[in-house]
Amino acid sequence: MNNSTYLPINKDKLIKLREVENEPRVRDVDLAEKLGFVRTRDVRKLITRNMQEIERFGRCATVAHVIKGNNVTEYWLNEEQALLIATLSNTEKSSQVRYMLIKLFVAWRRGEIKQSYVQSIDYSSPAVMLGVLTHLKDENERKDNIIAKLAPKAKALDGLKRSDGLFGLIEAAKMLEVRPKDLTDYLRKHDWVYRRAPGAPLLPYQEKIKKGFMDCPAITIQRPDGTEKILPSTKITPKGLACLREQIHGGVQ
Repeated sequence: MNNSTYLPINKDKLIKLREVENEPRVRDVDLAEKLGFVRTRDVRKLITRNMQEIERFGRCATVAHVIKGNNVTEYWLNEEQALLIATLSNTEKSSQVRYMLIKLFVAWRRGEIKQSYVQSIDYSSPAVMLGVLTHLKDENERKDNIIAKLAPKAKALDGLKRSDGLFGLIEAAKMLEVRPKDLTDYLRKHDWVYRRAPGAPLLPYQEKIKKGFMDCPAITIQRPDGTEKILPSTKITPKGLACLREQIHGGVQ
């Protein structure tokens, strides 16, 4: 590997950078080795557990391989992602490795490291192509499983949703997974709805209508004597339902 680029911060602690997706990155197992992992590939468990936080700092680049018949996905971490994993690893060498990473990436930006180790994926290699295709197949299967789990919920939502896109209070309670009485009490307590008089129908506050959280269309009912009566019908919009879900289940008042 004569074309590898190293920053000699400490000759005993060399680490390698590679340009992936137009930015310098560190390979997962290389980082794990410096952190002192006994089994370097165990760092991938740490990465997958914290993927949501990792991807706050950008997309986590991956490279798929087939090694001895097994599908292997390497993770290539940018500066912030590598520092995060070094911190989360909580190894004895974590602090030292974080210092090394900072010096390494700073030197790269200053041009003190020649970008000579820029290795692209050889898509002409059957092994590489098999790894890439297998990785994509696994990703599609994972997405299909997620869609299969969400489909019943989506069907239930579609069944409850009115053609006008509004939800009645009972329907909204089902979607929020709370009892209708609890939802009504919550709406009254937090100034979403009110009654003009005891026993009168619940009406939305004008503020909630202006915010697009609620609506109050008129409905016509027929009395036993054949005459018609127009009544207000308090409804919650999809936007209001999302807000209520955040408030009720997210602890926001």
